Amino acid sequence: MSLKITKNSGSFFGLILSLCLSISFIGNVQAQDNACDSVTIVLTDSYGDGWNGNSLTVGGNDYTQVLEPDADEGETFAGCVDLATCVSLTYNATGFYSNENSWSVTVNATGETYSSDATIGSCVTACTDELADNYNSAADISDNSLCEYSVVPGCTDMTACNYNADAGQDDGSCTYADVGFDCDGNCLEGTLTTINVEEAYFSSWSGSFVTYTLTGYGGSWSLTDYSTGLSVGSTSTDDFSGCLTDGCYEISGISGSTNYSFAYTLNGGDMVIPGNASETGTDFISIGESGCAAFTGCTDTLADNYSDLYVISDNSTCEFSVTPGCMDMAACNYNAEAGQDDGSCEFPAEGFDCDGNCLEGVSAPFDMESLYYSDGFYGATYTITNTSDGEVVATGPSNTGYWTYSTDDYCMPAGCYEVSVTS
Repeated sequence: MSLKITKNSGSFFGLILSLCLSISFIGNVQAQDNACDSVTIVLTDSYGDGWNGNSLTVGGNDYTQVLEPDADEGETFAGCVDLATCVSLTYNATGFYSNENSWSVTVNATGETYSSDATIGSCVTACTDELADNYNSAADISDNSLCEYSVVPGCTDMTACNYNADAGQDDGSCTYADVGFDCDGNCLEGTLTTINVEEAYFSSWSGSFVTYTLTGYGGSWSLTDYSTGLSVGSTSTDDFSGCLTDGCYEISGISGSTNYSFAYTLNGGDMVIPGNASETGTDFISIGESGCAAFTGCTDTLADNYSDLYVISDNSTCEFSVTPGCMDMAACNYNAEAGQDDGSCEFPAEGFDCDGNCLEGVSAPFDMESLYYSDGFYGATYTITNTSDGEVVATGPSNTGYWTYSTDDYCMPAGCYEVSVTS
C-alpha cells in the first residue's frame, strides 16, 4: 500500500506531510520513497543488569538493553529494515559481560528468526579479490572461490616459504620463516629448547606442589651460556623458546614470594626445583651430544682427579690412590681397608645397636598421625611418664615439620607408662 500526497495550500498540506512521515514504518504501510520490512528485536541479559555497553547492529541501527528487567526477561524493540537490500545483523562486544547477552531478530512477515551474526535480505555474493578478472566491488559477501584469473596470482618471492612458481602476479600472500628457523619450524643452528619457569610451594593440604607465575609475583630468573657467561635470551616472562647451540647452560632464579621455591620445566618435562624456598636455585642444562661434559666430573676432594672446575658431580669417575672410607671402628660402616677418612661414618641411635635392636629394655616406637591436613598435628606434643616413679622418660615428636606420620623409637624397661598429648 502507498500514500499519495496531493498538493494543497496552507497548514493543511503541512499536516498531511507530517502525518505521512510519522506512519511511514508502521505495519505494511510504507512511504512512497522508503521500503520497510518490520522485524522484532529481543535483547536478553541472563544476569538482569542490562547489556553493560554491548550492542546489536541491525541494518545500520544500534540497539542495546537500557532497562534492567529480571534475568532472562528480554527487552523488545520494533525495527524496520529493507530486505530488498543486504542487511547485516552484528553483535558488538564493546562493553562487559558479553557472555550474559543473547538476542534474536525475527522477520515478522516470514517468521524467520536469527540469533547469531548473519546477513539477510538480498545480498550479493561474489569475488572480492581485486586481482581477479571478475572482481566485484559491490559484493556484500566475499566468496573468493568464485574468482576467475587469466594470470595466476600467488607469492612470487623465491625466498618465501609459500613461493609459487606458477604465479604470474604477486598477491601479497608471501610468508617467511622466523629468524633462526626454516619454513618447517626447525632451528637453522642448534636445538629448539623450551623452558617454563614458576614459583612452587608444597601444600600440606593437597600433598603436592602448587605453582604460580614466577615473574608475575616479583620473581626473576636468568639463562646463560656457562662457558661464556653471556645471556642467551629474554627472561622477562615465564617462557623461553629458542635455538640453543650445543653446550652447557646455567639456569638460575628466585621466587618473589616468601616460602616459595624457584622451579622450571625443560621441553615440557617434569618440574625441577634446584634450590630451597626463598633462596636462589641454580641448575645446569646440557644441550647437544657434548653438552655439559666439559664441566662434569669428580667432585670428591679426596680423589686424585678432583677438580673445582666441575660444577656437575659424577663421582663414579673418581680415582683414588688411597681408599677412602670410615676409619672409626665404633661406627656401623667401619671400613678396615680405608686409608683416609671421608667423613662417611654412621653411628646407631642412642640405646640401639647398628641393627636397630635395643641395647637394654624393650623397643617401644611411638607413632603420631595427622589424618586430614598433613600439618604436624597442629603442633601437638607428647610426654611419656613412668607411672611407678613419675619420671618423664620421653617427649616429642622429634619431627616438628609438616608431617602426616611421625615415629620416634625408644627402648624402655618393662613397666607402665602414661602418655599425655597436648596441642
